[in-house]
Amino acid sequence: MDDHVSSTGAASDRIAHYRILGPIGAGGMGYVYRARDERLGRLVAIKLLKDHSDTESIERFFREARAASSLNHPNIVTVYDVGESDLGSFIAMELVQGRGLRALMDEPIEIATFVKIARQIAEGLSVAHQAGIVHRDVKPENIMVRDDGYVKILDFGLARLAPRIHSGSAVQTAILTETSSLIGTIKYMSPEQANQTAVDSPSDVFSLGIVLYELATRRHPFDAGSRWGVLHSILSYDPVPPARLNAELSGPLDALILKMLQKDPRRRPHAAEVAAALDQPAHSFPVKGSVVGRKHQSVGRRKERAELRAAFDLASSGHGLLLCVSGEAGLGKSTLIEDFLADIGSEGTRCRVARGRCSERLAGAEAYLPLLDALGDLLRGEQGSLTRLMTTVAPLWHMQVEPADLHESSGRSAMSPAPSGTQERLKRELVAFFEDACRQSPIILFFDDLHWVDMSTVDVLGYLARHFESLPLLIVATYRPAELLIQKHPFLSTMRDLQGRGLCREIALEFLSREEIEQYFALRFGDHHLPETFVDLIYAKTEGNPLFVVDVLDYLAVRHVVSDEHGQWTLTRSLPDIARDLPESVRGMIQRKIDTFNDTDRRLLVAASVQGYEFDGAVLANVLGIDAAEIEEQLDTIDKVHGFVRRIGEQEFPDHTLTLRYRFVHVLYQNMLYDSLTPARKMSLSRAVGTALETFCGGKITDVVSELAVLFEAARDFSKAADYFLITAKRAAHVFAYEETVVLGQRALDNLGGFPEGVDRRRRELAILMTMGIPAIASRGFSSPAVQEIFDRATPLCVEFHETGQLAIALWGMAANNIVKLQLDEAGEAVDRLNQLAQRDQDLTVKVQGAVSAGVVCYYRGDFEEALEHFVDWETHCTLDVRRSMCRRSGYDQVVSLRSYRAWTLWCLGCHDRAVAEMHAAVQSSADVSHTYTVAFALTFATVLDLWSGNWDQLKIDNDRTLSMATKEGFAYFAGTSICLDGFVLIHEGRREAGLARIQEGLTRLGSIDGRSTRRRIVTEYAEQLALADRADEGLGIVDAEIETVGSDHFWDAELFRTRGELLAMRANRADMAEAERWFRRAVEIAKRQRARWFELRAAMSLSRLWQSEGKTADARALLSETYGRFTEGFGTADLEAARDRLAMLDRILASKA
Repeated sequence: MDDHVSSTGAASDRIAHYRILGPIGAGGMGYVYRARDERLGRLVAIKLLKDHSDTESIERFFREARAASSLNHPNIVTVYDVGESDLGSFIAMELVQGRGLRALMDEPIEIATFVKIARQIAEGLSVAHQAGIVHRDVKPENIMVRDDGYVKILDFGLARLAPRIHSGSAVQTAILTETSSLIGTIKYMSPEQANQTAVDSPSDVFSLGIVLYELATRRHPFDAGSRWGVLHSILSYDPVPPARLNAELSGPLDALILKMLQKDPRRRPHAAEVAAALDQPAHSFPVKGSVVGRKHQSVGRRKERAELRAAFDLASSGHGLLLCVSGEAGLGKSTLIEDFLADIGSEGTRCRVARGRCSERLAGAEAYLPLLDALGDLLRGEQGSLTRLMTTVAPLWHMQVEPADLHESSGRSAMSPAPSGTQERLKRELVAFFEDACRQSPIILFFDDLHWVDMSTVDVLGYLARHFESLPLLIVATYRPAELLIQKHPFLSTMRDLQGRGLCREIALEFLSREEIEQYFALRFGDHHLPETFVDLIYAKTEGNPLFVVDVLDYLAVRHVVSDEHGQWTLTRSLPDIARDLPESVRGMIQRKIDTFNDTDRRLLVAASVQGYEFDGAVLANVLGIDAAEIEEQLDTIDKVHGFVRRIGEQEFPDHTLTLRYRFVHVLYQNMLYDSLTPARKMSLSRAVGTALETFCGGKITDVVSELAVLFEAARDFSKAADYFLITAKRAAHVFAYEETVVLGQRALDNLGGFPEGVDRRRRELAILMTMGIPAIASRGFSSPAVQEIFDRATPLCVEFHETGQLAIALWGMAANNIVKLQLDEAGEAVDRLNQLAQRDQDLTVKVQGAVSAGVVCYYRGDFEEALEHFVDWETHCTLDVRRSMCRRSGYDQVVSLRSYRAWTLWCLGCHDRAVAEMHAAVQSSADVSHTYTVAFALTFATVLDLWSGNWDQLKIDNDRTLSMATKEGFAYFAGTSICLDGFVLIHEGRREAGLARIQEGLTRLGSIDGRSTRRRIVTEYAEQLALADRADEGLGIVDAEIETVGSDHFWDAELFRTRGELLAMRANRADMAEAERWFRRAVEIAKRQRARWFELRAAMSLSRLWQSEGKTADARALLSETYGRFTEGFGTADLEAARDRLAMLDRILASKA
């Protein structure tokens, strides 16, 4: 209290002509006293400035007087006088008899009173804003409520004129230049104030939003342990919806307060809009849940809720978890999780929640769709903090979540450049992002209907799960088990694997019990007197399916079969009549519910079903030609009365159109409405919805491109559908979702098939084919029919349109496809054309492709020395940047391919040590480019060399890594090879039958993609292992079938012939022994002609064993000694050690005979 004025109110205690009666309190800049104006005889409030020496304080003090005196409104305190006195500067103002708003927050408030107070505050601020005045310190302490209910806004001490923009000038003017200090009260600051950026009237609206939130819930929306914690929360977190903390708060009030608390000031309503929204009778804001049909309450599931809580507690402690909630449609999976999330929020637990959509209609329409949705949801409302983090540690993901502009010209034939990264890097980035993002608080990712999820998202979820030990991350997902089983969905195997590691748990929902149905009756109808037999009937009809139960009761309530008569719920019809009227299934019940809508509502909902499970009021308004406000009112009524749709929030389209977003309460509702459309109506509505989305989004279609593709496909607008599917295919390729790229590209081609033949169609076809080509090789293998079809068609189109760069890729693809299928003549033709192109254009990448391809063709023809001539030191000419460019253009690093094939070729020629060194260099080189497919390529070659050399320990290490990588990434060719080699490891460990079965599995996979070259290498060793399992005839049949398929490929002839001889020799009869010798001799001859010392050694070993058994020991030794003697390296390998040991044994035999 100021010492200049006593608290007695004596006559000497005067300020000008005001007699001080007593203290009231202290304001931000001065003391406030109750006083009497002795001239006019009225009571007033006097504010006396505290500090008389601070020029800025004096200016701010008089600014308050000017600001308030310029306003004339019953909700703004009236200023009577301003002046100087011996005691200092003062303001005389209206004395408000009542209580401060803070005092009203100590007890629950009725909704009618809340609305009345909130409207008056908004009206007062609206008048100030219209006068260009921003209060900047809206808080409970600056709001008084008179005894008669009038509200008064006080203390304009921080007020300022809103910034103005001069006509024709970008110069902003303001009354005062602010200092760098924070202006306002921290707990009620807007994000703009906290960031010390330009403050305008939306800042007051945000502060009022905090006040109203606190008034409604008696909790601060951004409460934290410190002042700076509050500031951080204001900038970084979205508040818990206030309706979760006050069950009486209606949906419209809940949405209004949340809208006022938007981080982006542009998305907040004006104060006048807030006042207008509140300027209606109190009954317009019903108590939440009071309308029959609302489904915001649930019963049962205590055990399941406890499991959800335990999972969250585990994640909060730093150990992440994937929690799957399973159950068929209508069992309440989503409701259970939403209730759990609401519980977490109502407790004030600090965590972030993000949701990702999985949709039946959009299934397969875009790679990573639910994950990108969740990441986008996570970034929204964070005032850029997480966006900055993602830009720094996960730039590849940021490119997908917030790309600049995806409306590419799909008519280009050039393939869009891929980002500089790899699939492995993409995953590492995501883990790094979540590690940093989770440091402040745990994160919950919720994926609903995971049975529609794409393969790439499954892969990434599995990768995230394997890093849970360092992530306070809870991933919650729902799915329908039957759908997963029918689709043979890859999520099943991922889930089982993670369950085995303790990283995944499952909650299987059951139907509600009869007791739980009774609990729901009590929750819904209160202290009712409905007969127990009615509960029995509902339970029997629905079998405890929660959705069915709720819809049945909604249906009966709407038809007044269950009626509230004078506060008492009763039945208006007999139980037998009710039983006859009820449908037999939940779908039948939904149809009954749909039938209760009038034509206008049904027309609206059918149009909504075309956009999808979630839909926009603005889109429907555009499609139906109805005012958006009318659409929103209609939908809100459907929500309240029928519980068929639910408002989920407001969003802004790229053209700045604001829209309310809704979703169907259950996806079954949307599906049944959509299925009711005739083909013609489906086409017209799909086109209208797609066109509306295009209009609202302009060129910024990132968030809706997959929806547009599906909509225009349904509309049979083949041109647009093809364009949009091409964009989604390119996006999938950019994030290394190779299988999705092929599938989406095929959908683009299918739609293009409905487009008239001509030059434009062929150009667009080429763009699609070249987008698909490299991903098809990665996901389906070099030799798959899809790869052949793509490049066979793309090659003439490249020639037609003079696309030289694309022609090189297409020719290389044709060559690779034919090489793996051992169609070497066709491969040779493609390679010749590729080398001609390389010579003409002098493109280094094309030169390397041509040289490697030519060498590989020679290798498979059995011309090993010629092959080696092609595998020259191209790596010395290729920088790391060039090699990474090769990965993007060819799907993998050609330098690694060159070194890998050079290693195999050297091995066949008998240069074993050099081959091992070269293979080691290839594996190391693959790590340099950090490209997953390239690494898998090199490792696959290394495992084969491990097998040839008999290095079983290294084979197991390399093959385990290869198999894991190939399986996770979907590399079909490498996976098939690795499975075969896994079988050989099992046999080596003594598990022959298991090993043989595993090899057969791998061969079957290779056969499905026509992987003949690898199959040929595998079947010889496989046949010998079959013979050792007493299945020699089966092995002989396999080898004979393989020999019959030999064409111009002779790389494995020596082994085929040698193996056939071995299988014949095992029969141990004279005729077969003679035949075996002929096959051994042919194998030796072929190997000598090819100068392939390894093959020659193996054939010589087989022939020497046969001769020894026939008593031709000297001949056996001479043959083997001559072959062994030509080796100069590799003496530690299995074959050379075996040859050395056999020579020693033959020497001993000969010595004993001598």
